[in-house]
Amino acid sequence: MEHESFCNLSYEMVSSVLDRDSLNIEEIELFQAIHKWCTSNSEIGEKKKVIYDKIRYAAIPRKNLISTVRPTGVVNSDQLLDIIFTQDGTPKEQEVHPYRAISVPGKDVAANAKVEWTTNEERNQACFKLGKRYFINYIHLNLNNPTNSYYSYSKTESLSVSSDGKTWSTVSTGTNNYSYFTSHPSVSFLEQQVRYIRFESPFYDSSSNISLSAILKQE
Repeated sequence: MEHESFCNLSYEMVSSVLDRDSLNIEEIELFQAIHKWCTSNSEIGEKKKVIYDKIRYAAIPRKNLISTVRPTGVVNSDQLLDIIFTQDGTPKEQEVHPYRAISVPGKDVAANAKVEWTTNEERNQACFKLGKRYFINYIHLNLNNPTNSYYSYSKTESLSVSSDGKTWSTVSTGTNNYSYFTSHPSVSFLEQQVRYIRFESPFYDSSSNISLSAILKQE
């Protein structure tokens, strides 16, 4: 979209691109490309509003909303506040401006994920950060050297995914005296947009050297 030829695309083609849920571009970069296109195609008149309304502003980081989007005048102060409220709101409200994600079937998109560990009294938590949002429907946990291999009473583990790090969807959970995921390391679920994967377990911690694969499988 950075290529000059993008400005020569028709209204119909640009509108079709904006309707897609799968685009390998950050929303702020998409906004900048669309703003340039609208500036270069002033003859479309009121259709500009239709194009701008297809931008998913809630997916743009707040600092970019203020520093890049607001100065263009495309959204006014009240609209900007509405966008921020949407970002801070409930998942139902956020569905008005769903995120876009990258679709790369068969590729392990977690190969270079960054892992952050946190610990509390009940369980340890590993958060895998993919860096971008991807469509996935399968996760395989590579588990080695549990810190605590067995408890005298049952413990709960869970695997969850999120597109924004705020709202989480649990895709698998198990309760046992030993790690449930040791014998159930592969998890399939309905295709989702995912940027963060959270593994919670009392059996593993940062010294356990665990990793995972995240893939969009297609039949």
